[in-house]
Amino acid sequence: MDFYGQLVAMNKPLIAAVQGYVLCGGCNLAISCDLVVAGESAIFGYPEVRLGLAATGVTPTLVHQIGRKAAFELLILCENIDAQQVLNFGMINRIVPNDQVMTAATKMAEQLASFNHDASLLTKQTLRR
Repeated sequence: MDFYGQLVAMNKPLIAAVQGYVLCGGCNLAISCDLVVAGESAIFGYPEVRLGLAATGVTPTLVHQIGRKAAFELLILCENIDAQQVLNFGMINRIVPNDQVMTAATKMAEQLASFNHDASLLTKQTLRR
């Protein structure tokens, strides 16, 4: 199983807290998590092709997340996109002010930790299928 597949297969919910530039594998790492909180000035993108690299490692996760057409556009045109566009694609869950990213992610984690772990696990497993 590839690295991103292992992230998705983890039994505990994973939360990514991102700000600044979220590019290449870092972008894929973030969207492989179950929940993503992004700072309002976060910039996402896949510049691999522009750098002379094939985007083979990130493609399956991105296609699964946003569909083939949208994934192809992001991967082949190598255009960076802002947090609002990424939210519109469904790649992240929330946008918060830059200085509140960790606070928002921590609040999510605390909320998740207060729930029944078996119910959370079953919900994640069902979504995974």
